[in-house]
Amino acid sequence: AAWVTLITERVQQAVQPTESIKVFAEAAVEDEADPTERVRKLAGKLRDSFNYLSSAKTYRAIECRPAADVLRSNYGNPLESAALCAAALRALGLEVSMEVAVDAKAWHEQVPTNSALAGLVVVADLPDGPVRVHPQHGVVTSPGSFGEHWLLALTESGALRSTYLEARGEKKPSEIHITGKLKVDAEGKAAGELRIRLTGAFYDPEKLQTAAKQEALVKSMVGRVLSDFTVADHSIATLSDEVLRATANVASTDTLKSYGAHHVLTFGTGPAFLNEFPLPLGRSYRKTAVPLDGEVRENVDLTIELPEGWTAAAVPASLSPVRESWGRVAQVVEVEGQTVRFRRTVHLTTDTIAPDGFATLREAINTLRAAQSLHLVCGKSPSG
Repeated sequence: AAWVTLITERVQQAVQPTESIKVFAEAAVEDEADPTERVRKLAGKLRDSFNYLSSAKTYRAIECRPAADVLRSNYGNPLESAALCAAALRALGLEVSMEVAVDAKAWHEQVPTNSALAGLVVVADLPDGPVRVHPQHGVVTSPGSFGEHWLLALTESGALRSTYLEARGEKKPSEIHITGKLKVDAEGKAAGELRIRLTGAFYDPEKLQTAAKQEALVKSMVGRVLSDFTVADHSIATLSDEVLRATANVASTDTLKSYGAHHVLTFGTGPAFLNEFPLPLGRSYRKTAVPLDGEVRENVDLTIELPEGWTAAAVPASLSPVRESWGRVAQVVEVEGQTVRFRRTVHLTTDTIAPDGFATLREAINTLRAAQSLHLVCGKSPSG
């Protein structure tokens, strides 16, 4: 409690709204009238334009410059960033308070340490309820991208109060489902439609407030399963706290790469989940367990239609189901006439993978990343 008091008092002393801060805050919210959206716009402005210094060296002395000086320099440590955020919100006429964010995995209330400090969260008291803002991460929700942290504050009696922030995908598996159908024409160009379904850590609704950011996410997901394809257009069917559903019309950037009479279609660079749940795949030996930020389910199911008279000369390698205590990995590729079906499944059912089990998972994932698992070679049949 004394540690939290020291930090919050130093920040509160620096929260002095000035004319320059008022001008900054009003420019950030523009003509928005809704209180919650005003907070979101201000939070977004700080997140996108302010230089947040997270190094422990910058706040070890628990020093905090006045908010006006922080705005003028456009950089600050976690304490100074919170002071500017709080001052800007107060300049908009809002009541604010402070909560100290600490690392949930490292924090112990009997041993407070600056190394566990994850910054300060400014709480804006609004008619519809409190809205939390972290200067680096923007509006904070639970579950959200700024998860696995404790928020510490003091009650009126001076006792320590703690609130746990859950991470997206922490309690339920994070799922990525990409299905669709592509057609290759006689010129070797490919086009089709993909349907994308995401949950948990694969997206954050707080970071998808604009059409541009939604489009960037859709393009990213398409790129994970198809190389050298563009998104002609897309639509977002559902964007909620629970699920994102989107449809994308895609086309090969140009004619598929050709080698003689054959063309090559490449299925991304391997499993799509690795951006959000990276694995130490370069290491062949481990002594310690591998932690994951929650459970993962990936399902990719694509159908490719070839032109009349074409055949699949070589298809991505299938991987027989690999089952261990960590879950299941498999890839199935089937050919029937001019139709090629590509299915990949990765289900990681634990957030901690034992060293001996990781060796099997590593081998399976690296197999799916290899060239022989990602290329479809097709072209006119010899008789054609």
